[in-house]
Amino acid sequence: AVAQEESATLLQHVGEVTSQLSAEKMKVTECFREKEKMEAVVNTLAEKMAKLEAERECSDAQLASLRDEKSAAEEQLAAARDELSELSEKLKQNTVMESRLPRPSSKSVRETSLRTKVEALETELAHLEKKLAKCESDKAALAAELDNVKSQQA
Repeated sequence: AVAQEESATLLQHVGEVTSQLSAEKMKVTECFREKEKMEAVVNTLAEKMAKLEAERECSDAQLASLRDEKSAAEEQLAAARDELSELSEKLKQNTVMESRLPRPSSKSVRETSLRTKVEALETELAHLEKKLAKCESDKAALAAELDNVKSQQA
């Protein structure tokens, strides 16, 4: 009778341990599921970060290109202004020389040619100033986009 009682106690204890073991197995299984979910989230975030990094690098390259274009446009603008100043000075000199001639009312072909060149340079100057303004606008837009990408990465 004592052996049966001990056997029943042991069986009851084995049942309790088996039940606890099953509960622990379920907890472990749930932990693995959570781990898999977390790994999926981490992978998704890593992909997003890689995409944002690629966008940032592209924006950096576009910004550098626009800076180069702006520098080139500024150089062209400076050269056009210099040439315009030279032609304006020549035009003034021609006008002074012409005023000393006995026939002040007739215009020389050269003065007309210089006036045409000055007008063409003024037109080109206006065009270059517009191009420079566009480059600066594009640069500002890319800088804002780059800041946005950097803030998203942070």
